[in-house]
Amino acid sequence: MNYASKDALNQTLTDIANMQRTGTAMKGTPGHRAEVTALNLAGQPPTAKISDCFDLSTWKLIDRATGQVKPFPTQQPLRYITEFDAELQGGQWVLTKFVRRGDQKC
Repeated sequence: MNYASKDALNQTLTDIANMQRTGTAMKGTPGHRAEVTALNLAGQPPTAKISDCFDLSTWKLIDRATGQVKPFPTQQPLRYITEFDAELQGGQWVLTKFVRRGDQKC
């Protein structure tokens, strides 16, 4: 993939496979309020850490067979912190790891 590798890519592919298995899809665009919290341009490769307020409130969970909107699980927070590690690979920043902090609302 163009924007993710390593653990971040594996987690994303797992999420997609789970949605395919359950017959669901996401529609819309999630909100973000990302900021770089650490930057090491001298490293080999250069790295960054990013913190984001991930906002699901404008994203809809859709049943692929019917097109109907399904509710998110009741325990699913609509806004929470996600943290990313990124590396500069081939002149492009690529996410290598992410952690969902569902217990840290924003």
